[in-house]
Amino acid sequence: MVILRNFRRSRVGKFLQKKDNILVICTIIAAVLAVVISIPMKSLDLSAKTIYCISIPGIILMNLLKMMILPLLVLSLLTGLTSLNISTSGKLGMYTMVYYVLTTFFAVCLGMALVVMIHPGNKDFGLTAEDENRKPIDAVESILDLFNNLFPDNIIRSTFQQAEIRFINKSVKSRIGLTKYVQQPIVSYANFPNFLGLIFFSIFFGIVLNAMGSKGELLVSLINILNDLTMRMVKIILYNIPIGIFFLVLTNLLKVSNLKLILSTMGMFAVTVLTGIAIHMFIILPIIYAVFTRKNPYLFMLGMSRAMIVAFVTQSSSATLPVTMTCAEENNKIDPRITKFMFPIGAIINMDGTGLYEAVAAIFIAQINDIQLSTMQMIRISVTSTLAAIGAATVPSAGLVTLLIVLSTAGLPTHQVSLLYTFDWFLDRCRTSINILGDAFGGGIIQSLCRNDLNKIVSNDHKMTNL
Repeated sequence: MVILRNFRRSRVGKFLQKKDNILVICTIIAAVLAVVISIPMKSLDLSAKTIYCISIPGIILMNLLKMMILPLLVLSLLTGLTSLNISTSGKLGMYTMVYYVLTTFFAVCLGMALVVMIHPGNKDFGLTAEDENRKPIDAVESILDLFNNLFPDNIIRSTFQQAEIRFINKSVKSRIGLTKYVQQPIVSYANFPNFLGLIFFSIFFGIVLNAMGSKGELLVSLINILNDLTMRMVKIILYNIPIGIFFLVLTNLLKVSNLKLILSTMGMFAVTVLTGIAIHMFIILPIIYAVFTRKNPYLFMLGMSRAMIVAFVTQSSSATLPVTMTCAEENNKIDPRITKFMFPIGAIINMDGTGLYEAVAAIFIAQINDIQLSTMQMIRISVTSTLAAIGAATVPSAGLVTLLIVLSTAGLPTHQVSLLYTFDWFLDRCRTSINILGDAFGGGIIQSLCRNDLNKIVSNDHKMTNL
């Protein structure tokens, strides 16, 4: 009993007492075990039907994750937008949103550039894109599809279908009997959810609801309750990830002919993501901070080190929020009014690491399937990765859920997301750390931009107190 008591008080014991830490360990064990078991099983030359039967637990997990995409996306966006008090803090809100969107977009573009240059996806990977890939379309049709789906005419249909415009040549006979061909647009609907339209509708709805003020408080409360409910459901699903990961990784490894190739390829994928995170963390964000504040960004980072460690361990921006606010206020002297306004919003919608990861992952999956992405597909990936990262939930591995949105929008195979589970337990921790660092840098930048406005508020409050 004494030994057990001492073990519980030790660092290892305290680490193992947390469910999230146990889940991480189980996830790693499941992935490693799947790799080990796949080696002797490959010699059995299993049929496609047998491999599919083995994959059923993993398919169930993927279906549950896909089931949560719609409520997760819409409610996370609405919760973040309705928490913005635009009527009283318009300037602060505008700067905050511009900073969050631009830094996430910069991270997405960085990730896309790195994955194209490094090219971690080997076309000899041994996987097929199955029937989910549609043949490429021309640029004009892609642009029209983008705008039609971004501004949908039927929001209900957008939950399960997206529009596709195709120009066909239709024969028309003239009065003198000559036959000529005229191009006519034909709108059809593919059985893929229109996530771009859902994101636009959620943003529009959230902004208008926020502007209603007290009249919309009841609906805002309901949205917050539904968001909490959805996040709890996602957490329950994520607790079953080790089981699903074991079967997903195992069946994917059984499908490929060269196990050494898959491990080396996935390793290069992880290196690409980590390189992007390092560049964004140590170069891009510090430069932006230094330009606007004229202060040393690395001393600022040192002040946020404890929050970054907590983020790495918890894998949750929301769970790290109290530590993030404390470090920013006490170590970096950021105004509490800014931290209370920005950081809760940032924990929901500022996901630089997630956006970078999703952009790299989408192009990586295209590379291993030897899919040549068109310019419009690349634009779709960049836009959707940015918007999906903004709508990502603040629970561990939620980036994998929103990655399905990016893949669906670009017409890439969603079933191969399971390949990324091998290293996601580590990459997710790195993504969370850079997410909260981006929040903190944003607080310092916004404080510098709004310093005069904040001083006026203090001055007015002081005058009112004297009266």
